Amino acid sequence: MQLGLPLAAKIYLSGPMTGIPDFNFPEFDRIAKNLRDAGYDVVSPADLNRKREDAGQVLSEIFYSDFMKEDIRELSKCDAIYMMKGWRYSPGAKHELENALVFALTVFFQEGS
Repeated sequence: MQLGLPLAAKIYLSGPMTGIPDFNFPEFDRIAKNLRDAGYDVVSPADLNRKREDAGQVLSEIFYSDFMKEDIRELSKCDAIYMMKGWRYSPGAKHELENALVFALTVFFQEGS
């Protein structure tokens, strides 16, 4: 999956999680793999959440604002954001897009989103 960015560019994945089975991790993982296979460095909220779980945190006990603070911090280190299908229905994804525009990141939209 080539996006026209230099290889090794850092791309943040943004999409719906809340209310989707397994927090939509399988779709985040599929897209992240495709982008990594193309040579990009990918920041995926699914991976960030797994790190929280590995550290012993219970995801259901973490405040939404704490998720968003860390996600936006990671987004600020990226070159681009990739908006996944369903992002329009996700308050978090819309917030990430707003921040990406403030950070002047390149924005990509998944086909059909």
